[in-house]
Amino acid sequence: MNQNYKKLVVMNRSDETGSRLFSMINAMAVATKLSSIDNMRFLWNETRFKDKSELADANNTKMRGFNDTIIIGASCERKESIFTDNFIQKHYLEKYETDNQIWPIKDINKLKELYNKSDYLKIEIGYLDFLYSNKFEYRSQLALMWDKIEFNDNIVKMIDLAKLHTADLDNFIAIHLRSGDAIYTYAEYRLCNRQSTNHATPYEFALGIIEQHKNENIIIIGDDISSMRKLKQIANNNNVKLIEEFRDIDKYSNLELFIYDVVFMSKATLLYGTHSALVKLAYGINPSLKWIHPHNDIDIPTLYKWLQTYYRVLDNLSPSQRAYSCFCLFMYGEKCNEKLEILQKYLQNALEFDPENDKYRIHIVNCLLKKQDVEQSNCLLSNYLTNRFNQFNRLFVSKYWGGRYAFEEVFNNFILYANPDYPYISFMAAKASEALGKNDDAITCYKYAKKELYDQSNICLLNLFDIQLNIMTQNLTQKDIELKKLQDKSSELQLQLDEKTKENMQMLSKFKSLEDTLNSYPIKKQSLEISNLEQDLINKKLKAQILEKELGLDNEINLKYNNALQENENLKAQLSKLNQEYKSLTNQITNQTTNQTAKSHIKNQLIYKLGESLERL
Repeated sequence: MNQNYKKLVVMNRSDETGSRLFSMINAMAVATKLSSIDNMRFLWNETRFKDKSELADANNTKMRGFNDTIIIGASCERKESIFTDNFIQKHYLEKYETDNQIWPIKDINKLKELYNKSDYLKIEIGYLDFLYSNKFEYRSQLALMWDKIEFNDNIVKMIDLAKLHTADLDNFIAIHLRSGDAIYTYAEYRLCNRQSTNHATPYEFALGIIEQHKNENIIIIGDDISSMRKLKQIANNNNVKLIEEFRDIDKYSNLELFIYDVVFMSKATLLYGTHSALVKLAYGINPSLKWIHPHNDIDIPTLYKWLQTYYRVLDNLSPSQRAYSCFCLFMYGEKCNEKLEILQKYLQNALEFDPENDKYRIHIVNCLLKKQDVEQSNCLLSNYLTNRFNQFNRLFVSKYWGGRYAFEEVFNNFILYANPDYPYISFMAAKASEALGKNDDAITCYKYAKKELYDQSNICLLNLFDIQLNIMTQNLTQKDIELKKLQDKSSELQLQLDEKTKENMQMLSKFKSLEDTLNSYPIKKQSLEISNLEQDLINKKLKAQILEKELGLDNEINLKYNNALQENENLKAQLSKLNQEYKSLTNQITNQTTNQTAKSHIKNQLIYKLGESLERL
């Protein structure tokens, strides 16, 4: 293969097999649309396959035990286990240099423009139906691309087996129940507030769906084998079958089971499932398949009712499943304006099932703050920060994949109740303020907190003061630069004004000369000269109007200049106030310690910096 081939459409996902394969057929469709399928390339990052996990490793693709639960784990394998040598030779790309992503573009013409000026286009897992006249045409193209992937014999065998087993099933409904890293304690995704919650499906939803379609054929598909077996017993409906009744989980690898399940689900008439890559892939390769996302497409009161109704009958599921159901009760109860006392109870139940998950603790405190039970909130935080200081604080300021703080929704409630009477709330308020970039507020809240709290987290208030001094100094320096620019612009306009004044004086002199001459000319010639003079006067009026506008601009600049000077004075006043607070805090710290070396370090380092900042004013 020519690695220097230009104008390529590249699949570069590095997560699980479902995301990779969906992005691959997307890339094949885009390449076909823009030029040729021969221009599709795929990368296949294999570094993650070398890392052992609790569910699967490179040497054992059938390892499925977690605690006492049978789970089908990750299905990632090397490209040679999935594709033919010919397909790899033709489409595999070891690396590429640029990273032009298609996903922000929603217009075919803009996509063509980007393609024409790029060597590579990176294809993601999002839907690209905007490239086609409608979604059916797009999904039909994805189905065609799926058939063009050259799978190796092992994968083809599983595809054929799934087609064979669904051939005699008429109008069946598939329910896909994703669990995995969104629920189970082998992964930290479950900790990050609401990030992965809509990727999984609570089993209460499954019972509600089964009840709605109780007279139809239903196939349950998922990764948590133990929980699905219990679900079927509880449903007690002969129309409900498990996917393992069609294929033996002990006979095939995780990858083979994955391919089988995708093809099997694609043959359903109706599919319930989340945005799991497995569901998206099944939906993509059958344009006639109808897909319902429970979290998005079913009304919230119905979902909350299902959770309330069926939660008590699923008490024999794994603790991880139960904790997830409790958090779903909290989230949907919150959307239905449930009482805070009940929401808090859901969270406390979740914490009993998953005691290492501090997101429940954060929301419990937030519920108390919403009820204005500040004393109890402060008391609980005292316990949490005493016993789980590092874990709790780290999670509190963690971020979602997109970069936003995961618990930003609760920050303002903590900040609202920060005061010296509630040192533990104040400490968390300081963390929230600092995360939001509000250093002044953070300093104030840290002062309210117990000294041992910020000592324990290596917070130094003097360092925060030093940061603030630097910020203020930088702001003043920037204002000086802006003032200099305004001065230069004002001087430039003054020169232009002087030039135009000189030009006008010359025009007036010329006018006087013409007037004297006209007095000695015959009438006709005088008329001609008068006409010319009138035109000159019109031109002068136009120039005068332009000059007035420019003078107005000069006045505007002078106004901005004066405002900037005033703002500069305000910044100096703020800096002076900060200096007073700095001296006060330094005196407090001096009184609290007998360490003369520390005092000397503070004076030599921070006071010098403060003095240096003040000298520049």
